[in-house]
Amino acid sequence: MNKFFPLSFALGLGMSASAFAANLGPLVTTEELQQAAKNNLVILDIRSLTGSKEKPQNPYDDGHINGAISAPYPKGWRVEREGIPGMLPTVPALEAFLSELGVNNDNHVVLVSEGKGPTDMGAATRAYWTLKYLG
Repeated sequence: MNKFFPLSFALGLGMSASAFAANLGPLVTTEELQQAAKNNLVILDIRSLTGSKEKPQNPYDDGHINGAISAPYPKGWRVEREGIPGMLPTVPALEAFLSELGVNNDNHVVLVSEGKGPTDMGAATRAYWTLKYLG
């Protein structure tokens, strides 16, 4: 069993019409997450890699919510274009990234971020709005 860390920030959104998931707000409790897990849910752990470039460490490996998929921010969530960092990837690139993670239009997506500071909250907010942009 994986270690459980505080669910600091979880955002729910999706395209399916599950009654339970339709009643979820943008922030969910662990109890709501457990109930929603039965309703075509994908949990994306977007915590950023730590360590050095030579020896990156993924906090996902130290513990994560059961069933969560590692999708570190900024991997796939933003790109550099024309020398400008942090740009939104193209729609085809985003679709390929999310498909690779097992996300499709029928899923509800919960984003999990550490939420220890403004950077973590900014990453979660950016990932949320990226998903909203895709519809």
